[in-house]
Amino acid sequence: MMLCYIVLFYIHRAIWAVSNHDFIEAFGCQAAAVSAFTKALQAMKDENWALPIMFVLCIDLRLFALSVSELLLYII
Repeated sequence: MMLCYIVLFYIHRAIWAVSNHDFIEAFGCQAAAVSAFTKALQAMKDENWALPIMFVLCIDLRLFALSVSELLLYII
């Protein structure tokens, strides 16, 4: 149950970073959220109800990675 709160913390932090246009911080927080949610999924044996949530987390992580990539291209 504690992992759920950790995931919520990282997602909240990622949303805060996006609102401040800090996509590098958002990517790091979202990666930590995916990692924590993966641990939570491993603890749930034979339960698949959380897979759509994991799918959305991974899509958001990919979008943050694209934003960071575009940002770094403009910096260089």
